[in-house]
Amino acid sequence: MRESYNSARRNAILDLIKRKSGAFTAKDLYEELYSSEHKVDLSTIYRALDTFTDAGLVAKNSDATGSVFYLYSEECEKSGHCFLKCRLCGGVEHVDCDTVSELVRHIFEDHHFLIDDENVVFTGVCSHCNAVGDY
Repeated sequence: MRESYNSARRNAILDLIKRKSGAFTAKDLYEELYSSEHKVDLSTIYRALDTFTDAGLVAKNSDATGSVFYLYSEECEKSGHCFLKCRLCGGVEHVDCDTVSELVRHIFEDHHFLIDDENVVFTGVCSHCNAVGDY
């Protein structure tokens, strides 16, 4: 993989992505980068995310509502991963779990349906929102 992406703005986007601890949206990046010295606009961020997705540096996913989020690809090296998306706060957690692989296998073997296991998103309420009782 290339370490440089031809511009200071794209490199700034990639550096920020690598520092992210979980899932993020293009808007998240925009909010952090627009106020920085780089003044990166949203269209540049989307183009960079497309480039990074094509290069395998980020995984792109969406939930049932069509909301798109991204994750730095080093977090998605294993098979049998899924995403947990809170319907209240919008937070997304990446989970590597053998049980997801077992579920995908069960659905294929018993129900003859092949799940795209790169795009499994469970929507519900995260532990923080649950503890606060926001739902």
